[in-house]
Amino acid sequence: MDENEELNKKLQNKHSNIGIHEQQEQSPETDTLRSKVSSLEAEVQHLRKTSDMNLEEELKKAKNELKTKELDLFNVNFEKSKQLDSAMSKICELEKDIANYARKNNELKAEIRSLRNREEPTTDLIHRRPPSSSSGENVGVVGSVALFTLNARVEKLTDEKKQLQNKSDALQKEIDKLSIINLDLK
Repeated sequence: MDENEELNKKLQNKHSNIGIHEQQEQSPETDTLRSKVSSLEAEVQHLRKTSDMNLEEELKKAKNELKTKELDLFNVNFEKSKQLDSAMSKICELEKDIANYARKNNELKAEIRSLRNREEPTTDLIHRRPPSSSSGENVGVVGSVALFTLNARVEKLTDEKKQLQNKSDALQKEIDKLSIINLDLK
């Protein structure tokens, strides 16, 4: 019970116990008490209004902050999913490229084997001797150049395959990292 209510009850009790004659004598005291009660009531009403306003303002601020954070979280999830989709499409493209390079590599290796298996010997690149037939005749520059070119292409494609595999591994790590971040955000 607050002070206002206590004073009001005291006043009412005094009024009921005091006779008319006594009321006239205590009228200035009663008026003073009534004015104190009125001012205290006004002050209590004012305090209630200001505290309610402050609480409402704080509640509005908290709701706005929550909405902002929810929007930020939505944006982060959206960006993450876009990056994940982009990374997955890049990985698919790189895997297709790797498969194509592996197929080309195998075709070139088969072509090299077929050139080596011909009856005409090809260039001996290791010893830098001109190619010769079984009878000792030169096979020619064209066969040597063709073999050298094919070997160079095989090496180049092998290097490209390694680079693409490294890129694919890096992108897979990035996907794993984004997946972990996604789980943390949930």
